[in-house]
Amino acid sequence: MSKAALDHFGEFLIQQVRDQSIVHWEMILSGQMKGERSQKLRELLSQCSQEDLRMFQSLLPEIADTVLHYLLQGFDEVEDEIKITVDTGSEQVASLSEASDGLAGELYTEEGWIARFSEYTPGN
Repeated sequence: MSKAALDHFGEFLIQQVRDQSIVHWEMILSGQMKGERSQKLRELLSQCSQEDLRMFQSLLPEIADTVLHYLLQGFDEVEDEIKITVDTGSEQVASLSEASDGLAGELYTEEGWIARFSEYTPGN
C-alpha cells in the first residue's frame, strides 16, 4: 500500500495536532493565551520554579508523542471497527492501518513522521 498516503496522514497529524498542541502549551506558559482556562493553568503553574517550568516545557513533545502513540496503536487494534481513509489526490487508501506495519511506529526513527514533519524534534 501507499507510502504517500501514510506520509500525507503523518504530515497532517504531526503539524496540525502534535506541533499545534506544543505551541498551544508554550503560549499558555508564556502568558499569550488569555482565556479563563489558560489563566487558571498559569495560576497553578505559578507555584513552580523557572527550572520546573523549563523542564515541563521540554517534556511537552514527549507527552504529545505518548498520546499520539497510543492513539495510533489503538487504531491498529480496532482496524476492523475504525478505518482511517486517506485520499492523496492521486490515490485513495481505504485503511491506513493496512498500509503500515504499525502506525505508532511511523512516528519514530530518523525517517519517521516526527523527524520529517515536526518543528519540534528531539534535541531542538
